[in-house]
Amino acid sequence: MKREEKLDFLLNWLYCFYMNKYIELDIPHFSQLQEEDSSISEWERKICWLTCIKMCIEYFKWSSPNIDELLWYKDDIFKCLSMIDGEEKSYTYYIPWTWWLHYALIAIAKKYWLHWVFERWITKENYIEQFYEHLEANKWLLASVSLDFENKSQNGWHLVIIKGIKQKVNWIVLVINDPIKKEDIELDSFDFENSFSGSAVLISDRNEEKFQANYPIYINTEKYEWDNTCYLHIHEDEELAYSETKDFIEINWWVVLSIHQNRERFLRFQIEDESWEKIYLRLDPNRIFDDEKLKKTLIERNFHLRKELLSQAFEKGLLIRNYILGKLNSINWDKIVWIHTNKYLNVFDFIWRTRHIFINPKMPKNAFIIVSNLADYENIKTKNISVVFFEEWENDGSIWDYLQREGKRYFTIETWENDWKNFKNLLELINKI
Repeated sequence: MKREEKLDFLLNWLYCFYMNKYIELDIPHFSQLQEEDSSISEWERKICWLTCIKMCIEYFKWSSPNIDELLWYKDDIFKCLSMIDGEEKSYTYYIPWTWWLHYALIAIAKKYWLHWVFERWITKENYIEQFYEHLEANKWLLASVSLDFENKSQNGWHLVIIKGIKQKVNWIVLVINDPIKKEDIELDSFDFENSFSGSAVLISDRNEEKFQANYPIYINTEKYEWDNTCYLHIHEDEELAYSETKDFIEINWWVVLSIHQNRERFLRFQIEDESWEKIYLRLDPNRIFDDEKLKKTLIERNFHLRKELLSQAFEKGLLIRNYILGKLNSINWDKIVWIHTNKYLNVFDFIWRTRHIFINPKMPKNAFIIVSNLADYENIKTKNISVVFFEEWENDGSIWDYLQREGKRYFTIETWENDWKNFKNLLELINKI
């Protein structure tokens, strides 16, 4: 053992001894090894990731899918916006020459309401302390190690779960769920350190900010033949708008573009300061279609954002805006409909903002349509439907404001978040205009 290695080992041992560190999570163990007659036996050397994810799901959710069910995802397509160059990346979940795509594998875990982040601050010098703190917080650690690491082999890479840390008389032991074994193992920290790549993934059932900002943004395009209308779903938490519209366009052969990330209203991303510390930010995707309003939503939604970092955050916001507009401009549409629901907005809020407003008192006050031209306003008004039209754009950074400035034909559907009946009625109405 080299002098530096002895020093690292001693420091880790002293940390455990002084703090009396001992922790072990009751994480179930599953093996990736298959029976000879298994229908997926050919995959058994390629599914350490899937097996670890199965253990995670079982621990947090009390039951988990079979490995062969998880394998169904191998041909799925993973798409995401690159926050580096603004381009959309697209990969299959399983790539034969590189095996499983890391982001796609964690996307599988996300389907079961688990959250994840790459832990980049763990090093060979501090991993004992870092591992313990994460385990104490009931966060899972998936560590990248050399294949057959227990026997000090270096042929390839492998994924294992760290489930516990024990401090014994004169050494530290890690308790590990190795999917290529039939049961968990104990390994002294020095042997583990020799095979540990320094790369680890945290998985949790609690959606903390760093998990939210880590997950990629992407736009899903669902096509049911091309026609003259494109539906845009900006706020992912407005589930009724998305589900009702998706059912509707399957019949009417239109297109829906939907933004996805964390199933919430805001989009999250991260930047780094001069010391490489990550700063987690959020923005409202319906307030980014004007430069000044993009800066405003960044400031209003992120009180911790320092002035010297605003330009970096603004550049990231531009990537998101250009991504949305690029998708819209790639479709040859005659009209676009923003499918939207609300909690507090109602048609009476617009009385002092425009003279072109018609209110049907028999309709719910939060069920109405916003349009971008006077002809559509007059048409909808004759049908006794509450409707709003602005002669001039409001300059609020919204998508409807941007499209009206661009001279595009545009509709916004507004209803209460659970009012499926009026939402469907307004969809049907716009279909006939």
